[in-house]
Amino acid sequence: MNPELAHIDNYLSEPNTDYSESLDLHLWVKSDQLSFHQAELPDAPKSKWMTLLPWILEDELLLPVEEMHLVICSVDSDRQAHVIAIPKKDLHRLQLLLENQPARIRSFMPDVLALPLEEGFITLAQEGQRLLVRSDSYDGFSGEAEFIWQVLELKHSQGEVFQIQCFGISPESVPDWALELCSFNENSINWQFSGFLADANLLVGEFRPKAPQSSLSPWLPTIGIAAIAVCLMMSLIIVDHLKSGQELLMLNQQLAREFEASFGVSLSASERAKAEGARVLSDREFRYFSLSDSIIPISEYLDAGLSRCNDCGLVSAQIEPGSATLVMNENDEALATMRSQQGFSLTTGAPNEQQQIMVNLQRQSQ
Repeated sequence: MNPELAHIDNYLSEPNTDYSESLDLHLWVKSDQLSFHQAELPDAPKSKWMTLLPWILEDELLLPVEEMHLVICSVDSDRQAHVIAIPKKDLHRLQLLLENQPARIRSFMPDVLALPLEEGFITLAQEGQRLLVRSDSYDGFSGEAEFIWQVLELKHSQGEVFQIQCFGISPESVPDWALELCSFNENSINWQFSGFLADANLLVGEFRPKAPQSSLSPWLPTIGIAAIAVCLMMSLIIVDHLKSGQELLMLNQQLAREFEASFGVSLSASERAKAEGARVLSDREFRYFSLSDSIIPISEYLDAGLSRCNDCGLVSAQIEPGSATLVMNENDEALATMRSQQGFSLTTGAPNEQQQIMVNLQRQSQ
């Protein structure tokens, strides 16, 4: 998929086009003020080429070298470089013209290099009132129609052999001398689908696009202060936690001393403390459940007799520490189970009309 491409004239003349702020846009710019050159680079480190190149091309440039912006498009194996030159003031003007545009402009490329190229042909295209000419991979020029035809006629008169491939140009606008050299294509140049030439990007060096400023930038000082405040709060929390830990340790030590004084047990180790505490609690629990006023023994007695009885139909139960009275269905197996247990005596009454009996339990004296 091609990058987002457009011609600068179309881009500026379509204010209603929705270009997102996150869109990276590559623009074809007018080639009228720039020139293409070839230069043999010196046998020097690549890092030195841009320093030496202006002086190599000094005699070919129309302005002083310090006023020109140079871009090396490609370098052949024999160090022959294809170079684009454009006045710095013109490039500054283009950047200022697009400074407040929503899209992020990533590239400026000479519009003549968007023209298709076929071996043995010079490509000619109409763009508004201008004519664009491409004669090689990194060579071309543009300007008013009269000027362009004069340059081409001069080349032809000097014996240069070429054919002209015309896009969007009517035969009526072509001079008589060039008609037999031309083949016509009614289609105009589609800038969106022209070949993207990253190595012909003019926005390099001092004109390189600036990285987009984050929308958070104005808030960075405030965010920094807030981060420092959070760090201070965390430090206070940690200090308070350590202090609380020390207080908790002191409280545990005090409880251990009180436990030792109350139960006569030494707590020299945590595991020993657990064991001794469990034993003391077990002893107290045993003494509690052995008390004569507890209903636990008689409850266990009833549970053993009735837990497996599915049809006992217990209607009511009145339980006291030493006795219990039940109303239930007569069930020989349940009654036999309860009679077989030690510690309680069991008596039953006659069945009523619903075949329910009254069962009386009485704790036997030890």
